[in-house]
Amino acid sequence: MTRRTASFARHADAITRQAVAETAAHRQAAEDAARARVRLARETEAARVRLTAADLDGATHVRDRWGWHEVVRVNNASVTVRVGPDWDERLPIGRVLEVRR
Repeated sequence: MTRRTASFARHADAITRQAVAETAAHRQAAEDAARARVRLARETEAARVRLTAADLDGATHVRDRWGWHEVVRVNNASVTVRVGPDWDERLPIGRVLEVRR
């Protein structure tokens, strides 16, 4: 092996090690960000005010994660909402995020 070839091999090895280290750092940062997003979502859900059937009494519209819906009927465990002209859907009260009267 010539001196020039050995020097090139050391240089290429250093570049490869640096690239591997950078890739590992990027992967670790992405995993940390994903964990932080999950933790924030759990904390937000835990802090959310839980509604009851009494809270929904007299409501005209409710909001779930998909948007606002017109209230058709409220039961003890669910609320029936209009999602289309001929389409009603039952939502568990636990999925209701907001109420309009």
